[in-house]
This record gives sequence, structure tokens and C-alpha cells, in this order.
Amino acid sequence: MKKLFLAIACLIGASASYAAEKSVDLDSSKLGEDWPLTFKKAKVSCINKRFIFVYNTDTEDRYPVNGNAKDAVQSGKMDGYDIDAVWADDPNYKGVKKSISPILDAGNNLCEQ
Repeated sequence: MKKLFLAIACLIGASASYAAEKSVDLDSSKLGEDWPLTFKKAKVSCINKRFIFVYNTDTEDRYPVNGNAKDAVQSGKMDGYDIDAVWADDPNYKGVKKSISPILDAGNNLCEQ
């Protein structure tokens, strides 16, 4: 009986780590002027194939990128800061932010893996 409980615990632990967070590092030098954030180095992550966050690697603060992550932060189910605080303005258009697509695309690629 103890072996059965141990096997179940190991299985649960293994599945929890599988469903955890996948991440990739990004650097502003690769995107140049298209870099959409106010900090230079970031980590983009996908949690449970559903929630996309970007981290400031200097501070470890995280910001929700997609709708699922934003909803989870607003409801208090997950921690994160408002991405508008670090989302860079487009210098060519007053009141418009740069495209967040490079960050979102990187996160979506992780979620599809």
C-alpha cells in the first residue's frame, strides 16, 4: 500500500513539473528599434500552455502579456504588474505603444511546444 502511495506521489510530482513554466531569454539588441519594452533584457515564459508573462531579468518583476495572464493577475490568481508601466511608447505616433508582437510571438511559441 505504501508503494502505491509513493508511486502516485511521484506521478503527481512529475506531471506538475511537466506543466510548469517554459521560458526563453530575449535581448533588445536582436530587435533594435522594434524592442517594445523599457528594459533591455527579458525572459518570456509560458505557464501551463496558457499564461504568457515577460520578466525584467534585472528585477525579476513579471508582467502579463496575453489576455489569459492579464485576467489571472487582475483576479488575484497570479502575481504580476501592469505591463503598461514597461511597454515603450512608439516615438513615431503620439499616444501609441510599440508592437508587443515579438514578445507575444515568443510566448506563443513556448506554449505550442
